[in-house]
Amino acid sequence: MDKEFQQALSDFTFDVAGGGAIRHLTDLGYTVKQIRERLDFPTPYARVQEAVWKRLVETRVICLEEPSYGFTASDVRVNYIREYDSYGRASFRRVTETDTRRETGGEYLVCEFGVLRSRDEGKYRKILALLEERQAEYIDGLPWPPARVWHRAERYLPEIERRLRAAGMDQEICWQQGNSFASETKRSLQEDALADKIKKWN
Repeated sequence: MDKEFQQALSDFTFDVAGGGAIRHLTDLGYTVKQIRERLDFPTPYARVQEAVWKRLVETRVICLEEPSYGFTASDVRVNYIREYDSYGRASFRRVTETDTRRETGGEYLVCEFGVLRSRDEGKYRKILALLEERQAEYIDGLPWPPARVWHRAERYLPEIERRLRAAGMDQEICWQQGNSFASETKRSLQEDALADKIKKWN
């Protein structure tokens, strides 16, 4: 119980001291490194990473499951309406309202940076070397899980995807879902492989 209390107190202190600043700077598109440099008090790098990742997931910049496109239920509001019965006694009725809105920034890029980092650190580093300094800093600063995630097509990601596509690396680490370029390239490679096999048989 003591340990849980200490953890809750630590989380509360951290949130009061810098949680708001981290969320604000994350919303502005700063990298983890940039945010840490701007904080007025020393904060462990891993703590900043965790807070930034949490914010990106909360704001649906990053989705851990394939995002739904089109209309989504987003905000639920609970109101209490005062009503009077025939004797003039007041009571409250609970009313729930759901705001349905179109998902903003609906395009997402499929990302497997965490998958590659856990599987082949050397190749992951080579891919980072293809990017500009800030782009690499953004990617390397996030605690990507070893699983597929979806990142909204904004911030550094569209340019990162373009660079990886130009280098022929987009299909295995970061790509536009349903990207015709990726599917055409894959089909072309399959056709070339089949042609090579036929030549060998003949």
